[in-house]
Amino acid sequence: MRKNKLDFDQITTRGGDSGDTSLFNGERRRKDDPLFYLLGDLDEFSSSLGVVKAGLRQFGPLSNDDIRKVKWLALIEKIQADLIILGGMVADPDNRSKLRNTALGEKETVYLEEFQKKMMEITHFPREFIHPGETIYSAWIDVSRTVCRRCERQIVSLIRNGVMTHLIPGQVYLNRLSDLLFVSARYWEQVVD
Repeated sequence: MRKNKLDFDQITTRGGDSGDTSLFNGERRRKDDPLFYLLGDLDEFSSSLGVVKAGLRQFGPLSNDDIRKVKWLALIEKIQADLIILGGMVADPDNRSKLRNTALGEKETVYLEEFQKKMMEITHFPREFIHPGETIYSAWIDVSRTVCRRCERQIVSLIRNGVMTHLIPGQVYLNRLSDLLFVSARYWEQVVD
């Protein structure tokens, strides 16, 4: 990994010491604003997926011979990139950014659906209620799923308050993603000893 040097003041700006911080559009808001709760939860979600991604490496080095691991790793990295885009949409509450062309849309949601369909073809689902924790790996996927659901609930609240209807595609994306994570946890329970 290439290391870039940063000055202390690039990280520690002291701009939020008063309890306010800035959105992408430059607008200052209180740190306890619902938008910042959502942005923090999106960050937590991406970080929890980072644990899932790192956990995949516990099964040994990745090689192109193990296509299921390679595809799963690529999916997690794509989701993390999508979450950055969604965070940008949240941080622009008036939807005035020049980044609108990078917003999440139907294409990203369809990608998740197609991935889920393929996983469902090779996954057994128990009839009884599922208690997460069959494996440490599937448990971390389930934790990520619950953080995803929390993010979705917060987006729904912002949409229903009429504040940020441009987040509707992001809400649909998170809804599909939590389903995919549920299926994925069941899949990895079956393939990881």
